[in-house]
Amino acid sequence: MATGQSDAAAAIRALDEEFTRNANAGDAERLAEAFYSDDAYLLPPNHPIVSGRSQIRDFFQGTIEAGVGELAIESLKIDVSGDLAYNVGKYSLGKPAPDAGKFVEVHRRQPDGSWRCVADIFNSDQPAA
Repeated sequence: MATGQSDAAAAIRALDEEFTRNANAGDAERLAEAFYSDDAYLLPPNHPIVSGRSQIRDFFQGTIEAGVGELAIESLKIDVSGDLAYNVGKYSLGKPAPDAGKFVEVHRRQPDGSWRCVADIFNSDQPAA
């Protein structure tokens, strides 16, 4: 991986670590601000598309209030091309009931050089009820 790609991959891994830290701390405001672009899309399972950072914050506030927590994330593949990157990985949740699943994130380099998620989709490995 070229230096620019490895720097971007390291930045995206750091974003995922911050996402996990903020989610487990119950801080939806910081989670959304640090991770998502203003114009991001969240595509959660069994839910309409959530668009924009403030609506994404509200979505995660609702999940936190519902008791979802003990999140762990593992990136399996990060690939970078210019100002876009994707991250494929898996997650686990410990509460309110154990769950595991997978995700795809699309990141875009921002004008200040930082990376933010612009599209995020995740779903459980468990069969539909």
